[in-house]
Amino acid sequence: MAAHSHCVGMSYDQAMRGLNILLDLLCSMSLVSVALAPAVGKAGKVPGGDPPFPRLAMWHPSYDRNTIPECAAYDTVVGNFQDPLPGNATKTFAEALRAANPKIELLTYFTSSVIRHSALYGGTRKTNPFIKDWPARWFLTEPGTALAEAVDARSEAIPLAQWEQRGPNKRGENVKWVIFRRDYDVLCDGEIMVVTALDPTAKTITVKRGMNGTRAKAHPAGARIAPILRFWAGSYIMNLTEDCPKAKLHGARADENWAEYSFRMSKRGSAPWFWFTGGDQDGFLFDLMADTITWTFFADTRGIDIDQDNKPDPLAGLDTKWLTGIKDVTAMFEKTFPGAIIIRNNSRCRRFADYNGENFIGFPDTQWEKWDIDGRRGMTKYWHRFFFGNDREEVGGIQEYVKNSRPPVRTIVETTDIETDLDFAGHPEVLDPERWMLYKPDFKKMRWGLTSALVAGAYYCWVIHTDGHGQLGLFWFDEYDAGGKQRGYLGGPVADMNQLVADKLGSQWGCWGREFEGGFVICNPLDRGVEVKLPPGKWQRIEGHQVPEVNSGAFEEGQVKVPAYDGLILLRAKGGSEGTS
Repeated sequence: MAAHSHCVGMSYDQAMRGLNILLDLLCSMSLVSVALAPAVGKAGKVPGGDPPFPRLAMWHPSYDRNTIPECAAYDTVVGNFQDPLPGNATKTFAEALRAANPKIELLTYFTSSVIRHSALYGGTRKTNPFIKDWPARWFLTEPGTALAEAVDARSEAIPLAQWEQRGPNKRGENVKWVIFRRDYDVLCDGEIMVVTALDPTAKTITVKRGMNGTRAKAHPAGARIAPILRFWAGSYIMNLTEDCPKAKLHGARADENWAEYSFRMSKRGSAPWFWFTGGDQDGFLFDLMADTITWTFFADTRGIDIDQDNKPDPLAGLDTKWLTGIKDVTAMFEKTFPGAIIIRNNSRCRRFADYNGENFIGFPDTQWEKWDIDGRRGMTKYWHRFFFGNDREEVGGIQEYVKNSRPPVRTIVETTDIETDLDFAGHPEVLDPERWMLYKPDFKKMRWGLTSALVAGAYYCWVIHTDGHGQLGLFWFDEYDAGGKQRGYLGGPVADMNQLVADKLGSQWGCWGREFEGGFVICNPLDRGVEVKLPPGKWQRIEGHQVPEVNSGAFEEGQVKVPAYDGLILLRAKGGSEGTS
């Protein structure tokens, strides 16, 4: 998801005061420690230049809530790095990260499918100054209707020729819906309005006129008016399809469609409205840029009208046109930034060889149980479906991306601790710059996510919430560095993942393990605890302080029990054999 974060500021004194509060609490209760990041690069890199395991990634770490060394403690970081550091206008965030960790890999966050129409900066709301010039068909809209009567520039009650629309939903069913919704933006002949009220009897909507930099003006009867597609409130979804018209705007040397225009504007640093791609970076993460346009239906879209004739377009044809645009954007990046790493977020599309991997956001997800409509244990079923891929749908799995993406592979498993709306999740400390460190993670869920990434050979990222990702604060877990001993302590894998315990509901269902140079990893996505036979030799639990009942430092030999929806990392004890599984 896009980084539409809560903006927070935090002084050094505030940070230290918050840390002191936390350290006092740590002395008196079992609470997660916000451990300072360890020294990086101790273990070197495994053959091929990739870092040893666990390989760690982070989205949008922020020096507002963490130190530069903490932000730089990861192998791969996704974000925007061109901003100068507070109090040091001559040094960028990228320069600071590379100074703290010369081996760090920086992937610039990028999307051209979604833009912000306004944003709050320094307590002042600013409007995107470019929107007013964009052609109407650069915006994706739902099927709309026509004005029943002419309106002048001051009219707030807008008469409509049609109240409802009908068309296919994401399941292909023919459904009916009310065209307009309260608090949604609509487009009418270049003017953007916001709907504030609906009157179905009179067939009118009440609106605020001339919004987001556009000008209120008179419109004739019959003028088209339609809702603009959005991903979140405050955003618009743009037209990346091959049918997008061209225009010559804002310094262009020739006519450009939206994909070409937004790419050029991002290179020139038209911040904050385009994601800057002209800075210090090793590659890019494409967000909201799947191969199919139907992903927009997960953002409350009811229908799509590319040619803006107020008729819903067939979904199959739309996906083909959208894919052409996605390929065009990728080609622009590959031509301009040859050799750059490019991964996508939650595209789930099986064009593995065209990208360096995939970011799987929200894995694992405890809400999978709610999706279980056929009584087949939702959490177990969807773990396997997302991990191995789903042949019944054209979506790839974590293991497929790790094995088949072009090198260097940067597939990331990103666990989201809070899965519900952050404002209503019941954790006010997360939004408080002085109390965020008091948040207590779901350690079991983290272990399940991390061991899932390890058995697959993927990178791992843990965040409190996707509304901000690392900007909400960075937590460091015992499993990241063996309880503070060493980064990259597992080294490289010495065997492929293997099924330790089979499950009767599917040949690929079970408990999984993988042996590494420095240890053995077990991931149990089953709804029951299992006894796992260990490879020959002696193994030791991590000696940690966050969850000592799991990471007790105890030795294990023969077999070990792993609870349901959990994972365990065992270290190779002195004298233990290597490569025996």
